[in-house]
Amino acid sequence: MVNLISSENSSYGAVCQSIGFNLGLFLSFNLFLPLSSVEFCNSYIFSSPQTSAVIPVGPYIAILGVAIILFTAWIQFFFKEDEPITQSSGSFDEVVKTLKVFFLNKHFRKLFFIYCTWNLIFGPIHNLYPGLIMEKGVSKELFTNLNTPITPMLFIITIWLGALCKKHPETRVANTFWISRLLATFFIYATIVYLHIIPEEFKVPALFTASFLSSISFNGIAVALGAFASRVAKETYGGPVMSTFGAIGCFSRLVSDVFMFTLLNYLGWDNLALLTLGGMFLYAVVFIKGMNSFENQNLKSLLEPKVVKID
Repeated sequence: MVNLISSENSSYGAVCQSIGFNLGLFLSFNLFLPLSSVEFCNSYIFSSPQTSAVIPVGPYIAILGVAIILFTAWIQFFFKEDEPITQSSGSFDEVVKTLKVFFLNKHFRKLFFIYCTWNLIFGPIHNLYPGLIMEKGVSKELFTNLNTPITPMLFIITIWLGALCKKHPETRVANTFWISRLLATFFIYATIVYLHIIPEEFKVPALFTASFLSSISFNGIAVALGAFASRVAKETYGGPVMSTFGAIGCFSRLVSDVFMFTLLNYLGWDNLALLTLGGMFLYAVVFIKGMNSFENQNLKSLLEPKVVKID
């Protein structure tokens, strides 16, 4: 990604990744779940009751698998670079040695910590929100219908985020959307707790607003951090650096879910939610201070490896 996009347009690398992520969510959640539900298809699609859905699970997975194989083969055999970029051999030992050198850089370690933890603090409220409102009587079909229009809206917003990160420092954009996620978390918490007393005519707008704020604040932070990492990573080391941050992002989401469900068993959701609301403000100091310190650095050399010999 670092090599495919020019330096002045590096922020759009994170935009492409975010659009791909949201498109995957749309295909697997908004599209697949309703069309694989016999109940949904009988209610909204079939004129007479059927025993199978429009898209059974097996054929859906098989079609996606074949499509991925064909697309990968097309990229491998038919898509050639006009001017291949000369890079290191990319052997496993070389990548490990490069990453060891990176971790000697204190700025890289700080950025690594933020990548690992920024999503963790919001998990108990944002990740449990769908299940909790369904326990309070919101149907799966209603929740899916509310989230379906959000995905195409996010595509447009994500492109705007890329332009925003190109115009303004990515660290400031990340801080802005961090604050917006704080506000979104309070709104989602209030929606969950007070859903039973919200008038019926306001429930759907409240649920849509909660889902929209959760999605846009997450994408804002993710795109800003991705654009920042893309811009400061030098081409020579871009592959190992960007692969590392991609793995960190997946690891962070996995750890946040495991950590959240572990605490949920011991504390219960009410206590865990209050702990989350308090912890957000403490972590906000770490996040915003960290982003500000990155902005004050020479960004082009922020992730420059230290000149250290490693045997």
